[in-house]
Amino acid sequence: MKTPTFVDLKRNAKKDFSAFPVCRLGIIGDCATQHIALSLRGWGYEKEINFEIFDSDYNQIDAQTMDPKSELYEFSPEYVCVVNCTDKLYMSFCETPLDMRSSFAENACERMAAVWSRISANSNARIIQFNFPVWDDRIFGDFGAKTSDSFVFQTRKLNMMLAEKSSLFKNVFVCDIEGIQSRVGESALRDQKMFCIAKMPFRTDILPVIAQNVTETVLAARGKIKKCIVLDLDNTLWGGVVGDDGTDGI
Repeated sequence: MKTPTFVDLKRNAKKDFSAFPVCRLGIIGDCATQHIALSLRGWGYEKEINFEIFDSDYNQIDAQTMDPKSELYEFSPEYVCVVNCTDKLYMSFCETPLDMRSSFAENACERMAAVWSRISANSNARIIQFNFPVWDDRIFGDFGAKTSDSFVFQTRKLNMMLAEKSSLFKNVFVCDIEGIQSRVGESALRDQKMFCIAKMPFRTDILPVIAQNVTETVLAARGKIKKCIVLDLDNTLWGGVVGDDGTDGI
């Protein structure tokens, strides 16, 4: 199936969702998330799911997760999408004293895990955490990859730590934005001009791909997955482990 464009998703968002099951999705971020919310609404129509979305104001992650009576918790979301962006991460990195930059990833990961813990303590929502597309400020040139206090080193380290930390939370899933960038390239994903103007870190052309990733994560968590049956060449249907392990055919 051809991936819908952002314009297609905008049209979808105006269609009738009344026949589809409802899924309550909260979005919080340290960047502008309105276009992400619109894209998710539109992808919901493609997958026949009615996303009812609470899209918080700009840079309200702490405000929405620390207050037990916040709008996020009053919305009672089934899923909370936490949108952190590399641009804000870089601003935080630049503000970090030089002698503390080698532990920047550890500190950032702990702050993000604290957000997960607060959400888990105040709701039953599953959490979809964006990781960070890696880009290099080139201050260290190619040596940045082996210099522990460089931004590129710390971003890669943080992505790995988020993957490891998320395995300790049964309700946390990582949306692999870095994986998307590795497929399409930095220039197709990142919009530095729009971040400066409107705090929008992603190009609108890539939003359908991001929304698709989030939607498929939701569907998988809800148990809406596709299964396959594997047949041997002699038309035998095997039970248990597929392979020549002595399992009796059914």
